[in-house]
Amino acid sequence: PLEAYRSVLESLNTTACAQFLEHANEGLSSISVAGVVLSVQERDSNGRRFAFVQLSDPSGSFEVVFFQEAYSSARELLEPGRFLLVHANIRAEGETAKLTAQGADDLELRAVGRMKGLEIHFSESTPLAPLRSILERQGAGAGQIRFVVQTPQRGQVEVGLGERYALSPAVRAEIDALPGIMAVRDL
Repeated sequence: PLEAYRSVLESLNTTACAQFLEHANEGLSSISVAGVVLSVQERDSNGRRFAFVQLSDPSGSFEVVFFQEAYSSARELLEPGRFLLVHANIRAEGETAKLTAQGADDLELRAVGRMKGLEIHFSESTPLAPLRSILERQGAGAGQIRFVVQTPQRGQVEVGLGERYALSPAVRAEIDALPGIMAVRDL
């Protein structure tokens, strides 16, 4: 599911799970990671709540420990299926890397703020009702929409919409999966 977020993850300078040990061995002490929450195991020690959070990214799954302060500030975000951006301390421990959360953000919300717009390519015979439905559901935002329509008479025609929409990588993937859509590119 994080594939749709690839450009956003690059701009946020996140580290993939497969690179954790390498970065820890190079001496990095803090990194940003992104993943889908798989599970949350809450614990209590002497009245202090903390959690072990299992996440997954395209290169594998990993665990991040959220101690009391980080846990209390991120608790509402720690739901299975949610996309997270986690700022963590990292250290090598043998053949594994251990991550301790310093904070977390909703990756979807961070992504919405970074998406400038979409260029949507389709042919003139493509049904537009499903696309219209998606954009209306998203509502107003900062993202531009540009249509590139392939026509037999005029070739390629570009049309920019006057309205702006709230866009995210998930919306981009949803549009890309519509029948008749040939390509969707970030602006």
